[in-house]
Amino acid sequence: MLAYATVLSYLIGAAVTIEFWPHYTAPVICIVFLIMAESLGIFSRLNIADKPIGRYAVCLILAVYIAQFFVLSAHASYKLKKNKDNMSNLWHCQRKKINETLQYAKDKQIIFVRYGQNHNYHHEWVYNEADIDNARCIWARDLGKEKNNELIRYYPEREVRLLEYDSGDNTMILSKYKDE
Repeated sequence: MLAYATVLSYLIGAAVTIEFWPHYTAPVICIVFLIMAESLGIFSRLNIADKPIGRYAVCLILAVYIAQFFVLSAHASYKLKKNKDNMSNLWHCQRKKINETLQYAKDKQIIFVRYGQNHNYHHEWVYNEADIDNARCIWARDLGKEKNNELIRYYPEREVRLLEYDSGDNTMILSKYKDE
């Protein structure tokens, strides 16, 4: 009974979240498996007309689960191989490539990031090293001329660039920053 109450309280909690991600199920997945195993044990004792139908049904259910695991694993592996060529277009790969390129630039950099209308807030470009003053590259959001100039004045020796990024259509333009 405790297992059912735990799963029910989890479902109520999950229902009130604004956004749901699959890893949120981690705390209760073992309890769900426990309930499934107990249910299969009860179902296996089912007899119809003195025939042990339940045992055969449980074997069939387990065979379907195992087959489903292999089919889904093969499908995920296929998708991963298929999309491997497109990996360089992913935002985090683009950011890493820019960062690696700028690490070897002659001057230290400030990159202002201007997001497009369709920006996915999970595709965050702006994060920095812990020692920001000595970092080769400082990432900052474009906050307009006045705020940007404050940062430029604080780091006058740095080369300043602007990255315009829209995750909606995955476009990215890196250019020299112009005081607009």
